[in-house]
Amino acid sequence: MPREEVDVWVPETRFGYFRLFYFGMFMGAVCVGANSALGSLWTAIAQSSITF
Repeated sequence: MPREEVDVWVPETRFGYFRLFYFGMFMGAVCVGANSALGSLWTAIAQSSITF
């Protein structure tokens, strides 16, 4: 199959696999951080609505 017809992205070198792994770790950390930040914000909004 010619190179321009490939549909999926697959790293061509070992360095590409390392980059893909660390990108996945970075995205996981961002998602976990955003989830906990939104959870804290939601709790703060819910408690402030009860207070007022």
